[in-house]
Amino acid sequence: MDKELLRNILEWKKKYRNVYAINILSKWYVYRSLSKGEFSSILAMTNGIEESDIEDVIMSECLLYPAYNIGMFDNDKAGEVERIYQTIIDTIGFSATDKFVEDVERARSGLGSLENQIVILVCKAFPHLTLSDIDNLTYDELLRYLTVSEAILDVKINIEKPSTTKPGTIDFDKENNVMDSPSPIDPKKRSQRGDVSK
Repeated sequence: MDKELLRNILEWKKKYRNVYAINILSKWYVYRSLSKGEFSSILAMTNGIEESDIEDVIMSECLLYPAYNIGMFDNDKAGEVERIYQTIIDTIGFSATDKFVEDVERARSGLGSLENQIVILVCKAFPHLTLSDIDNLTYDELLRYLTVSEAILDVKINIEKPSTTKPGTIDFDKENNVMDSPSPIDPKKRSQRGDVSK
């Protein structure tokens, strides 16, 4: 991905918030999601229109790079446009109830992360701030809001460092330290088992 495209992605993120990139067959495609209102409007406007026309409307609204135009995929490999379109639809997410339920459960399970705990604490202390406001804070601003939130709510966020070892792995440094320490059994105090010279 080149520098100009990265700069464009940052600009699109300011404008659309949720911007994604996918690499298919060594080509980058950058797309955005739709808000619930945008998605509902497109569905209302395209009611009774053929599926291929709906695909064109969604691709023209969501595909940011390369800029979408009808026929742009005519010379590409079979399935490429379908994969891009399906990825965009999956990202939009409002149309499939089963996917929505799974996504809600995944989002709920992510609430325990440190990042989300900080956001929850700041939102409780400063209810006028939106999630977008918090996303736009710099690191120093977020630290200040966090510490002030802790003081206002009289709580401290529990910050645990994630474990660097995976379950089932051996900590060789710890094992070696045990090997270098003196034996827990004193050979002088061992009971004799009998005379081995006989």
